[in-house]
Amino acid sequence: MITFEEARKIVLDSVPTLDIVEKPILDALGSIAAENAVSTEQIPPFDNSAMDGYAVRAEDTRGSAGEKSVELRVLMDLPAGRHTDRSVGRGEAIRIMTGAPMPPGADAVVQVELTEKVSDNCVRILEPHDKGDNIRFAGEDIAVGQDVIRTGEEITPAKIGLLASIGRPRIKVIRRPVVAILATGDELLEAGEPLAPGKIRSSNSYTMISQTRMCGAEPLYLGIARDTIDDVRSHLQKGLSADVIVSSAGVSVGDYDFVKTSLEELGVRFMFTRVAIRPGMPTVFGLLRGKPVFGLPGNPVSSMVIFEQFVRPALLMMMGKRRLFRPEVDAILEEDIKKKPERAHLLRAAVRKEGSEYYVTTTGPQGSGILLSMDLANGLILFPRGETLRKKGERVKVQLINMPEVE
Repeated sequence: MITFEEARKIVLDSVPTLDIVEKPILDALGSIAAENAVSTEQIPPFDNSAMDGYAVRAEDTRGSAGEKSVELRVLMDLPAGRHTDRSVGRGEAIRIMTGAPMPPGADAVVQVELTEKVSDNCVRILEPHDKGDNIRFAGEDIAVGQDVIRTGEEITPAKIGLLASIGRPRIKVIRRPVVAILATGDELLEAGEPLAPGKIRSSNSYTMISQTRMCGAEPLYLGIARDTIDDVRSHLQKGLSADVIVSSAGVSVGDYDFVKTSLEELGVRFMFTRVAIRPGMPTVFGLLRGKPVFGLPGNPVSSMVIFEQFVRPALLMMMGKRRLFRPEVDAILEEDIKKKPERAHLLRAAVRKEGSEYYVTTTGPQGSGILLSMDLANGLILFPRGETLRKKGERVKVQLINMPEVE
């Protein structure tokens, strides 16, 4: 049985980065860029108004205030999407909308709130303005030849906007892994099926699919395999086209735990089969022709925690992500916690921040079947192997799993 740290290193040393594909930019959100995107245009392409108002010559507004307010003759209206060759001369203005090109002769925009309409063709300026006021200048956002995305950067909503603005409808990215997900057990039913004696509804398949999607990977649900080696093998074979296989249950030492045997028959080379961690000791990891294969425990909490610690970092690494792990903080423990020394424990915890300090307490009973304790948790207390007692008031390491504001 290997340690948690050893197991995670084996996983990350084994998984490949996937190949490169070209995607429409809207399908690339969250992916990692596999090319530089260089602008062949300047953004904005022309000087334009930053707000609704009046395009003027700044020198005509000098000293304009109160009784000395300047009145200018309004030549025309200029909405966004139109342009004009008509020049703004001394004592003149053009009513302009946000985004419209600056007309010749004008070098400032007076926002409409700082004007008074005298008549349809006359406006009073209530404050003086300087050259450049309320103008978005050509190229001030992006210059010709500028990289808007570099290889290795994550495609964010802002980057998709930048790509659209420079006329790039597609981008090369590292492909998202397809993750085959299998649940096993004669006792399992799908969420919509009525309960029957001795049966329970499968939650693991739904949590694993959801966790996969949260990583940005694509789940391929294989359904529920019954506790026969033929049915497990048949279901697993449907997932051989995927990049990763993740199964839940059937990896322990029970008489009806057939997943490990079936994986061996399919050619999986196991790297480890037990980890000194709770929850999740009967965790299996191996490679099938270079593809990662995970066998997760059947208890709902164990499945979710092990997915967080091993599968999630592996999927992120396959997608070329740089930040693989959840953030960790030191937190002040608000209760005593105990355990046996043989294994590291990951305790579901509620974390809160007060000022600059984090405080943490467990979410209640830590049984591996108590899924509600996972729902209440926004962190996991990392209780190392070899330790047996941590006292209230001590500082402990906490992995934050649902506090996005600190990530």
